Amino acid sequence: NLGTHIYLEIQALNRKTDAIPLSFLNRVLVKSSSVSQSFISDLSKLQKVNDGSWDSNIITTSIAVFSLYGTDKTDAVSRAINYLNRRVSNDGSWGGNIETTSWALISLHGAELSRVLVSQRPTDSVGAKDSDTEICGDGVDNDNDGSLDCAEPKCLDTPLCKCDNNVKDDDELGVDCGGSCVVSCVDSEEDEQDTEETPVTTEPSDSSEEEDTTEVDEGSSLWIWILIIVVILLGGGSFFYIKYVKTGKVDLSSLFKKKTNKPNFDEFRRQAEFKPVTPVNRPTSRPGNSSFQKPIQPFNAGAARRSKDEDELDKSLKEAEKLLKG
Repeated sequence: NLGTHIYLEIQALNRKTDAIPLSFLNRVLVKSSSVSQSFISDLSKLQKVNDGSWDSNIITTSIAVFSLYGTDKTDAVSRAINYLNRRVSNDGSWGGNIETTSWALISLHGAELSRVLVSQRPTDSVGAKDSDTEICGDGVDNDNDGSLDCAEPKCLDTPLCKCDNNVKDDDELGVDCGGSCVVSCVDSEEDEQDTEETPVTTEPSDSSEEEDTTEVDEGSSLWIWILIIVVILLGGGSFFYIKYVKTGKVDLSSLFKKKTNKPNFDEFRRQAEFKPVTPVNRPTSRPGNSSFQKPIQPFNAGAARRSKDEDELDKSLKEAEKLLKG
């Protein structure tokens, strides 16, 4: 179901440090042939370097191993299986608990787990032996007793198991290295250093991915704000045009007309009507000299100098009167 896969992926992204949700998700996606490599890598990074377990817990390790079957993490699966084999008790259980033992058996054998009936083993005749003998290191439960390889008491002292028990034995120069072990301690230290440095090399890539995501988010937010501003401006402009320009309350054409210094006809007319007449200065008479006073000439309005604009104004007025009279 696509909806179920999406739900599981979202939950796994929110709990990338929890091995159990990642394990269940990987198991589901592996069976549906749609597993994401990132989830497999996240799960393998949670495996402990020193003992090959997840959280030093048998159940968590069992679920993780079961989910990684069928992937390319064969080395992680092998180390986890060795961890589970080392944790089996002498009574054949894991932790003396039914649930823990069940998970361990499921992870080790899966659907191939067979039912072992001890009563069917041929022990009634003298000198009878087990039907099968455990072969140490072949990864198979040869004697069908539920214990695999290093979990068998007879295999504990073999070099294969002693060199993978996370303990410095008597003939070893270090923990699981040197002496009877094939791996030298120098190679073991280099492997541990490489494993410890691996998370450091992956951290910058994770931070760069977060920075890229942040930059994409910031760019998307910027475009959203620009779109909002453009919509507001268009809406405001449309409202102003319909409310004022279209109704004639505001004349935008007058803003683009070229202003001239010459007065129009109405301005000429108003200037002519309200233009004050300049008085003529008359000489004052002196007492006792009345006989020498010059006669006063009458003021001739037509004798005053007329401007060109006044002539044009009079001409326009006369033409207007003719038009009115018909």
